[in-house]
Amino acid sequence: MTTMPDPSPQPVVFHALDREAGVEVSVRNLPHWFQVDAAIFVTFRTADSIPKEVVLRMIAELREWLLNQGQPVELAEFVLNTQNPRYERLLAQIDLKQQHELKKRVDQLIDRSLDECHGKCLLRSPVLAQILSNAIREFDDVRYDLDSFVVMPNHVHVLVQFRQGYDLSTVSQSWMRYTARQINKRSDGRVFCGSLKLLITSFEALSSSSIYIATSQKTQRKQI
Repeated sequence: MTTMPDPSPQPVVFHALDREAGVEVSVRNLPHWFQVDAAIFVTFRTADSIPKEVVLRMIAELREWLLNQGQPVELAEFVLNTQNPRYERLLAQIDLKQQHELKKRVDQLIDRSLDECHGKCLLRSPVLAQILSNAIREFDDVRYDLDSFVVMPNHVHVLVQFRQGYDLSTVSQSWMRYTARQINKRSDGRVFCGSLKLLITSFEALSSSSIYIATSQKTQRKQI
């Protein structure tokens, strides 16, 4: 009996949001959309990556932006504390389009602050960065498909597409818990804060996210 070799695996095709397909929507802490086989741009950070003085600066800038947009300026007080019930009540005062604009502005402020490399920057260590990289790669081609990722000194960006039965909330927590346990063997204290995510809604956004990670990878190599 002749055994035929397995065919070569087909390359994974990354997709933007399919607006005709089913979408899981959670409205808690700004609208969060999830769709199987739709790419997500994920960011998570070390716990000391945005110190108090930086948070105060972000709040001041966001208050000014909200004032100019005619939106409740009190929303700025919860820039990193969107679990607060008062934040949800304030959020309900603006429509979905405004909520998405607010999320985009908050993400811009957070990205800028992270790129300033505050905190101990534990992930600058090649050993610790490799631990995290291994965790992210662990279930690639099984639970999800990775397009690309970059480990920066105090944060991580991942462009990923989840398979049926898996989602960001469980997988990202697994990444962070495993890595935190390994890192805490070498460094004391809380390691990670929660993750931020952006569901890719167009092929232009998919390309832009991939380019952003590639650019960050070049920046990281220069910093080592």
